[in-house]
Amino acid sequence: MPRALRAAVREGVLPLDSANFKAASYFISRGAIRITRKDSMVPWRRSLFVALAHNAANPAARFGLPALRTVTMGSDVEI
Repeated sequence: MPRALRAAVREGVLPLDSANFKAASYFISRGAIRITRKDSMVPWRRSLFVALAHNAANPAARFGLPALRTVTMGSDVEI
């Protein structure tokens, strides 16, 4: 993401200077998934969904965001 922003500034798509760009903050969402007793999903599908969600890549690492300027927000989701 930072590399894409630098390219956009270089091409004149974003009207930022390098001082503003270096101070950018990034906000991402990452919620926790919890299994409940609700009968909204077949049990094996619920377990598979939760396992896949827990193994999902960290969005900050995936997009190459700087750790000190990244804020992670989220909420629990019950399935």
